[in-house]
Formats: sequence, C-alpha cells, structure tokens
Amino acid sequence: MKSYKISVIIPVYNEEKYIADCLYSFNNQTLQPSEVIVVDDGSTDNSKYIIYNLKFKINNLKYVRQKHSGPAKARNMGSRYAKGNILVFVDADMKFDKKYLENLTKPIRTDHALATFTKEEYVANPESVWSRCWSINSYLPDFLHIDPNTGSMADNFRAIRHDIFQKTEGYKDIGYGEDVTVLAQLKGVRAKAAPFAICYHFNPSTLAEVFFSARWIGKSYKKNIKHFLIYSFPNTLRKGVIGAIKNRLPEYLIFKFVFDFGIAVGQLQSLLGGGYAK
Repeated sequence: MKSYKISVIIPVYNEEKYIADCLYSFNNQTLQPSEVIVVDDGSTDNSKYIIYNLKFKINNLKYVRQKHSGPAKARNMGSRYAKGNILVFVDADMKFDKKYLENLTKPIRTDHALATFTKEEYVANPESVWSRCWSINSYLPDFLHIDPNTGSMADNFRAIRHDIFQKTEGYKDIGYGEDVTVLAQLKGVRAKAAPFAICYHFNPSTLAEVFFSARWIGKSYKKNIKHFLIYSFPNTLRKGVIGAIKNRLPEYLIFKFVFDFGIAVGQLQSLLGGGYAK
C-alpha cells in the first residue's frame, strides 16, 4: 500500500478564541499529520502569540505569515509549503474528533478517491444564543453545521490529493464560497463523503462576530439590486419578528438586524472595490 503523508493547512485571521483548541485537536489524532501549517493572514489580535507559544507543544507545527489577503490566498500559500501527498484544509474555528484525519483521508488512502469531505460537522457552541440564531438563519438545527440532506458527493472538500490540487490554480479569491472553486477547475472531479469524520465548527458567538462574518458573506454577493431589497430594513424587521416568534427566541430580532446590516455593509464595500478579505 502506498505510504501517505498528511499536511494540514489552517488559515488564521484574528482567531485568538479558537486557535489553541483547533491545534490541540491534532496532537491526539489516531493518524498523525506530517505537518500542521498555520498561515497567519495578518492577524491583529493575539493569534500570532498564541501560535508561537504552542510551537513546541503541537507536533510538527509550522508558522507562516502573510499580509491580510483573505482565506483563499492563505490556503494557497499553505499549499506551497506543504510536503504531504494529502492536503487537509480546515478552519481555525474548528476542533476535531481523534479519528478525524484517519476517517477523512481513508477514501483517498484505500479507495482511490481524489478528494473527500465530511457530512458529520457539528456546531461546537450550541449553548450560545447567537450561535443558535446563526443556525436558525441558516435553516439548520442548532447542533448541525451542515445540511443533513447533503448528498454523498460535493463540490467542496476538506482533503484532497496534493497532485490533484496542483493541477489547479488553487482557491479563487471570490470571498465567501471560495471552497468550491478548486474542484470547479477539474472536469468531473467531486469530493466523496468520508464516514465518521467527525468535527465541530464554532458559529459566531457574539454580535461582533455575527456582523463581521455577515459582512464577509455580503462582500461576495453579486452586484444585484435585489439583494439590497432582501436585506432592507422592512424585510429585516418582518423576518426578524417572524423568526423570533416561531422559535420563541426574542434575541433573533436583534441578531437579524446585525446580520442583515453586516450583509449590506459588505455589499457596499464590494461595490466600492473593498476586496474580499474578511
């Protein structure tokens, strides 16, 4: 059987709340990565100091820093440093079951798959009221981060063979949704669901996080007047009231105003040429 080495790539931008838990998750994996490459996308909080202090506590940790340019460019930079023949791309606000890497990469290592993803991605902070609001707004149960009706094949991935990734130009810098731009460059290639690859993803847990995440989403929306109408004050008020009553969650009305305002600001920044970085 071919020997596989795994390179984990993590883009980081102001993730001081989450990055330690994320990195510690890889110390306990049943299948250890050959390297964990953290690409600091110009963080202005304490992320870089936390990572530096963990350098001798996390197995095979490598640190790279770039000017703030967004997650797509950070992932591409990480791939250029990677030496493994399987690349695993995760987010800094995630943590992982101890068999995550083993199960995520198994279809590649044993079943000739070119890329894989997991449907077993859960919310890491369902106890947070703002996390719950985010799930409601995404039409998901408060404990799930991925639609349970997702099929067994997908256009995005978490793991991919390095040689296949190199046949593309990497992630396209389109903002939110850039994760589907790699396989789109490979005719007929889709990612296969990897059973039992369990992970946990933090939803925004403060109103500030809600705003900045929504702003990033809004930046990637197409320049369409219809979107401004969807996120207009009357529509926001209507949806916020309905959602608050339906879910018996008064905070949802506040959440909806902050989220929709973030979307609107992101759209405006995009129209003014503000770029796609968070």
